[in-house]
Amino acid sequence: MYNGEYRFVVDTGFTGDIAVPPSLIPKLDQKFLGYDKFVLATKRVVDLPVFQGWVKVMGKRYKVKLVPGDELLGMGLLERIGSKLVVDFTKAEVKLLG
Repeated sequence: MYNGEYRFVVDTGFTGDIAVPPSLIPKLDQKFLGYDKFVLATKRVVDLPVFQGWVKVMGKRYKVKLVPGDELLGMGLLERIGSKLVVDFTKAEVKLLG
């Protein structure tokens, strides 16, 4: 189990749950689910391995699907949490509110 912290970028174009660096996946408590197709920002379609794991957000645990990639939080997880996403352009901050 990985107990460290990671900084993620919210990607409103990513419909999945979470993308993590490939080197982090073996450190996580996860289960391989198979491969799925994803459309990148360049419109290129790629097959990526999908893993099932757990994340803790604002003190609660959520079952998520992980894919290798950049550190991204996708709309799949944010919609399930049901939170508000606040972007403060003056402070250059993004906050997830419960």
